Amino acid sequence: MSARDGAMVCDRCFGRLRSRIELIPDLVAMLRSLADPRKAAVYDRPMVSGAAPEGIPAPVPADIIDAQVDLLHTISAGQLRPGAESDEAYDHALRAVAPILASFDAIANDEESFLQWWSLVVPAASASHPEFWTVTRVLGKWPLEDRRRWAAQPCPQCGLKSVRISPPRHRYALTWFSCSKCEWRRSERDDDGVWASAFGLHADAPAQEGVVAPEAALHPDLDLRPAISSGAARAALVSDGREPGEVFEVFMVGAVPELGEAFARLAEQVAAVARSSYKNGGLLAAGARLVAEAIREAAEDVHAEGIGGGAER
Repeated sequence: MSARDGAMVCDRCFGRLRSRIELIPDLVAMLRSLADPRKAAVYDRPMVSGAAPEGIPAPVPADIIDAQVDLLHTISAGQLRPGAESDEAYDHALRAVAPILASFDAIANDEESFLQWWSLVVPAASASHPEFWTVTRVLGKWPLEDRRRWAAQPCPQCGLKSVRISPPRHRYALTWFSCSKCEWRRSERDDDGVWASAFGLHADAPAQEGVVAPEAALHPDLDLRPAISSGAARAALVSDGREPGEVFEVFMVGAVPELGEAFARLAEQVAAVARSSYKNGGLLAAGARLVAEAIREAAEDVHAEGIGGGAER
């Protein structure tokens, strides 16, 4: 498998390590909750029958404490203060994970650093320290809630409807797209964000409070979602092995017919308004209709010949 653009490792290894690191704050919070003496009800040692004296907290399994300590050691977070609850544990781990994820591209370009992180995170057991709790080992014993869902769109590499979408668990994490049948794996940022559109992340996303959606900012009747979907679908078919710039060009070629039609309809609306609102509206309307026709013809030419007149290969 070829190396990822801008990295020494393949997309699958890049995504596998980064997505595991992204889980650490949730795992630390979960372990802290399990280690709360007021809630603990899991035991890893034989207990002598009989009632425990009132007021003595339930014992905490040693594995939970060890796993929490090892996860925090992995991200150089330092240990939690005595009595810290799960929310505080989550914030504590998140602050430590943030700079790691921010510099992850550099980690992926340093062989020694990448292999060291891999040994602490990905294996089910550490070869040199079998007692150490890697992230994968923790997940194997205390799995997190599975938030993944199946994508409606097929995998761009094998063509099967076997892509699962993993949503981000915090503001420093990414959305991941992984095929369960082949080795294809990408994030929402890869290839200039084309996969987020290809798998429909933005099509129905509501605008954030106080933020005007792009189509509304341009014109209330201008809907760019069909153009984005068409371009993403076309790019998904040819993206593997291409440079990001080439993928974007294919995206634009796919988007042009719908994009051209959207602007042509706006020109036709201008024609209707001109005819009814201006003294010489008929002449203005004719000009607007010519603009609409020109837009459609130009869109057809780009779709057929590619950007710059070069046919898409």
